[in-house]
Amino acid sequence: MSNSATQAVIQAIKAFHGVGYQGGLSATMDAVVTASVHGDIKVDRKTIMVVMAFDGTNTAIVDIMWDDYGIDNFSSLGLFGRMKTMFLEGDFKDDILKLTDGPIAITIELP
Repeated sequence: MSNSATQAVIQAIKAFHGVGYQGGLSATMDAVVTASVHGDIKVDRKTIMVVMAFDGTNTAIVDIMWDDYGIDNFSSLGLFGRMKTMFLEGDFKDDILKLTDGPIAITIELP
């Protein structure tokens, strides 16, 4: 489990909703996404719907709707549609969420 990735997702959800937000820990947004595998950029700054949710335990889930936004072959590119923070490292700074899973690096820029 990666506490850094879970905390990063929670920070991103709160930042998306704004200061003082007290609702549930989930967010749906059209964000600018960049993805690379082994340093090779597969998706470069494309606006894609992203859904983030914290389950109340120690895990958060990030769903990236690749196929809904024209990237039908995302799995053949080495990307995943659903990522769980227990398998990720993460960081959130300046409204940018960075998640890594071995050779996969995802950057999500909040709107």
